Amino acid sequence: MGNGGHLMQCCIFKGSNKVQVKVCKAAKADLAFLVDGSWSIGDDNFLKIIRFLYSTAGALDEIGPGGTQVAIAQFSDDARTEFKLNSYDNKESLLEAIQRISYKGGNTKTGRAMQHVKDAVFTRAGGTRRGVPKVLVVLTDGRSQDDVNKISQEIQMEGYIVFAIGFADADYGELVSIASKPSERHVFFVDDLDAFQKIEEKLITFVCEAASATCPSVAMSGSTLPGFKMMEMFGLVEHLYSNVAGVSMEPGTFNSFSSYRLASNVLLAQPTRFIHPEGLPSDYTIAVVFRLLPQTPEEPFALWEILNSRNEPLVGIILDNAGKTLTFFNNDYKGEFQTVTFEGPEIKKLFHGSFHKLHIAVSMTLAQVLVDCKLVGEKSINAAGNITIDGMEVLGRMVRSRGDRDNSAPV
Repeated sequence: MGNGGHLMQCCIFKGSNKVQVKVCKAAKADLAFLVDGSWSIGDDNFLKIIRFLYSTAGALDEIGPGGTQVAIAQFSDDARTEFKLNSYDNKESLLEAIQRISYKGGNTKTGRAMQHVKDAVFTRAGGTRRGVPKVLVVLTDGRSQDDVNKISQEIQMEGYIVFAIGFADADYGELVSIASKPSERHVFFVDDLDAFQKIEEKLITFVCEAASATCPSVAMSGSTLPGFKMMEMFGLVEHLYSNVAGVSMEPGTFNSFSSYRLASNVLLAQPTRFIHPEGLPSDYTIAVVFRLLPQTPEEPFALWEILNSRNEPLVGIILDNAGKTLTFFNNDYKGEFQTVTFEGPEIKKLFHGSFHKLHIAVSMTLAQVLVDCKLVGEKSINAAGNITIDGMEVLGRMVRSRGDRDNSAPV
């Protein structure tokens, strides 16, 4: 974002051998597969599940503590952990272990199995890491013979990202209950296992996006928020950044992401109708990975903000390098301008020159701030009115900038 700093990620959340070639880069997650091993699957279909697991695991770049850890549990009347998250620290041994999994047999108790995953797989002893996304993929061919709703809600409220894959006689409504929201990204259904290849690449893409997130998912209003990478909307990706004047790319130092530097005389902006054509939802989270360096000015600047057609701020996040504070602002449902400011030791870390992950989680009643995946503050706000989409969405704008003299902060 300017002469002395870097912006690595900016997101807003509202998630076969042929596929295996497309390796999932920068993925770092604790990933568990919960596999239906009931009698209705059968030996032939179970082998197809094993091939699917092999292919999906093969699409991950780095296996182990520095990348993605993989666990597999198989269930029928009860659940059996085939191996834990910390059992294997390289891809070769992981793929060999997948091929050794034997068919269990029994009834279909999906709810009990999901409880097993929560209690026995995603544990510190099993290798779960703090600050790393927890991703669960459930595969089943039938309706559960026990309740799945209670445990599904618990897992989702704790921030797990859950994908549900159904085939044969699986109940679609039950898959929707099991999976994170929105269902179109997290629920997959095929008529039979021979059709796995039709969904495999899409599933791997979504799992990789979840595994490449900088923090665990933020659960709001009872569901995990969907999202998209705003960096791409501003052209800050490897194949596009060279077309954006005043932007250069430098190697990132956090989770293998590249970082982008903005010159101080450039304004990085896009029409709001291009990024948020329907405005902002009532609940959303802005996530940014960035660092500030000594060249950063003392005066405040908006890390992200939306302006109307008259260049007036509607909503945004302001960093004040002099006061070492963070402010969120918007217009409430009455049209009144409201601000909440956060300060203290954890907020000050954002100004120390290292890469940090910042989440601003906004609901109808609260604004929450997470720094490096740790909740550091929350304040009450009124429900927001929706924004107009006739203006611009901007990254890094100096607060004093107005009209044609807009410029970004040299940070």
